[in-house]
Amino acid sequence: MQAASLETRGKVQYLEVDGPQTREQAATYLATLVNSRCDLILSVGDAANGAVVAAAPTYTNVRFVLVGTGARRDNVSVVEEQEPAAISRTVEALVAEALKG
Repeated sequence: MQAASLETRGKVQYLEVDGPQTREQAATYLATLVNSRCDLILSVGDAANGAVVAAAPTYTNVRFVLVGTGARRDNVSVVEEQEPAAISRTVEALVAEALKG
């Protein structure tokens, strides 16, 4: 995300789910990012991705990028690559595309 941010001048904010790694706990942090008016939210891990999948239909004006598994939607992209370098390239491309458009 940082590389794409430098290219597009988009602001990057990192927020880690603290405490139990559950979908419900992650949903609280997701709501914080949405209420901060983030245009794109990247999530990693089962809890965070589950929270995004559940909330994405409600937040149609936000783009989401899930790393790992999850359900694709109009506003949700899923990065399924396994190799770190491939994940980075795909995330950078998706973020750059979203921030430009």
